[in-house]
Amino acid sequence: MKKLLGLVALLALAAALPADEATAGLRGSFDPLTNGSDFLNGLANGCQTPALRPVPFGANGGVAKIERWYCFTTRSQTPGQESSREIWLARNQSQVGPNIVNGAFDIPDNPDTPQDETYIAHINPDGRQPLKKDPSGLISYTDPAWSPNGKYLMWVQTDNNLSQTAIYYQEYYVTTVPALADSTLGPPVLVLGPTAGVKYRHPDWSPNGNSIVFDSDATGLSVDLYTMTIFPAVSAPVRRTFVDTRAEQNPTWAPDGIRIAYDTNRFGPNVIEILNTSTNAISLAETNFATISHSNPDWDAASNIYYDAPQAEDSQQNQDIWRINPTTQAKCPIIFDGRGDVSVAVSALDNVTVDGVHYSTYLFESQAAGFGLGVWRGNPVNSCVAPLPIGASASPATINLDAPANGNPTISVELSMPAESQAAGYQALSFNGPKEGLRMRTNIFVSPTLLGTAGYDPTGSALPEFTDHPSQNNMTVGFGRRAIIGRMVTLGLVNQNVLAIVNAYSNVTGRAFQGFANIHLSSNSLAAGVVSLRQNSPNPFNPVTSIKYATSKAGRVTLRIYNVQGALVKTLADKHVDAGQHEVSWDGRNSSGKPVTSGVYYAKVSSAGGNSDVIKMVMAK
Repeated sequence: MKKLLGLVALLALAAALPADEATAGLRGSFDPLTNGSDFLNGLANGCQTPALRPVPFGANGGVAKIERWYCFTTRSQTPGQESSREIWLARNQSQVGPNIVNGAFDIPDNPDTPQDETYIAHINPDGRQPLKKDPSGLISYTDPAWSPNGKYLMWVQTDNNLSQTAIYYQEYYVTTVPALADSTLGPPVLVLGPTAGVKYRHPDWSPNGNSIVFDSDATGLSVDLYTMTIFPAVSAPVRRTFVDTRAEQNPTWAPDGIRIAYDTNRFGPNVIEILNTSTNAISLAETNFATISHSNPDWDAASNIYYDAPQAEDSQQNQDIWRINPTTQAKCPIIFDGRGDVSVAVSALDNVTVDGVHYSTYLFESQAAGFGLGVWRGNPVNSCVAPLPIGASASPATINLDAPANGNPTISVELSMPAESQAAGYQALSFNGPKEGLRMRTNIFVSPTLLGTAGYDPTGSALPEFTDHPSQNNMTVGFGRRAIIGRMVTLGLVNQNVLAIVNAYSNVTGRAFQGFANIHLSSNSLAAGVVSLRQNSPNPFNPVTSIKYATSKAGRVTLRIYNVQGALVKTLADKHVDAGQHEVSWDGRNSSGKPVTSGVYYAKVSSAGGNSDVIKMVMAK
């Protein structure tokens, strides 16, 4: 085993370390694990196919049990050998709360022990370190899978041309200490292969840790599932599926140790099937499935199956993570970023929200937030549990579109928790304690929203304008006046009493809340058509900016740019448009095609009936 020097001292230190104390994900119930500000010097070749290491685990702020470690694959760091894969270990840490900072444990509740901050400076910020890596890039390691006791890592080993594959496992030291987490006990053990012309892929351990399931094209006819015993001795593989014209792959064992879920193209696009290893019976995970690809299944502690499939079950959309219960057929899409979420790895640990909802955390690969291809952690609470009620009251509740805004950029909404939601353990405050509070973010996983619009963010900090009122146990959140008006004009809601939907999520688990705020937009110009401008973006700009406007009815609309002297700079639109929202771009040039100087400019939109709206814009070169 590596790094035996100082083992006793390190073990003593590990025993003194507190459990994880992070209280929320960076994106509500979602957390980037391999990217973001705490993942310094990240892997440029992306991070994929996560696999949770079941043991050891700890408490996440007393709210969620999470595994301490997970591993993932990345393309070889050796130039020219990027087709090969490497397996890396990393800490399953939250992006808020105590982290491994600058290669050390950051323990804010132990300020008098500076040695805790420096004892292991050579480890990367999240404990990241390679487990299987060939410096030459000629050997490829992929499909990692941890045994239930966290001792054994199994993987598929091949060359960079995939000419042969083999399955290995190796024992690792079970510890919370980063310096020891990649320490091996004994050499790798060859389980199967290499066999000329045969591929072995996607091994998964049985819940008792004695057997594995994997897929292989060993018959030469198709890809099938095989099981084999590993402990107390390695046995010969047993073929489990027999459809020679189709592929069965990506197997995963259920918590009962009897059923195996996998995806198959037996019916065309992949669907999830379940094999009962006791009876050899095969059933569909979803009896009335859509003809789109369902792939990469995994089970949670409650025997739900998670998998990836296109958003809205539309084959033209990116993949999302979905959850289905094979017994009840209840399913839900877990909505996140919309950029494509795949390769889910579900925790076997059962967690419970403060109001008694059971859930499992899971890892998945995603390109969310523009961070590149990386590993995220999430949970299904926000998407798969009906929202609790939240009180909402808008001020001003009535807005006259024919009168000036008097410099007020926001509509204020007071949020409060009714007795039912308070009794469930939640509070209408931005912080946690004594109950779980509300998430305040304007991007990625937005909360709160009014008519689907994020809160007003005057500083670009990704935080809405809000004020906590602890003595009243409520808060006031500002929403952009122009954004809300534009939304309501687009929807044709002028001169109507509107119950505007308010959605919010809790800080820790992403528990959903929904309420309604009464808003009335009044205008005498409705017959002629109401027009409204959104603030341009970006602003300030150089030299291109986008301008959105909305109109309540079809008709001729003009959009013109003026300078501070009131002189016309350029006409961006003068045409007949349909009712709804529209967008134009200004490249910072006048009607002659010459660049304008830095300074303040005004955009004015007007309808044929005389209704108009104006915004101020700043060009900063």
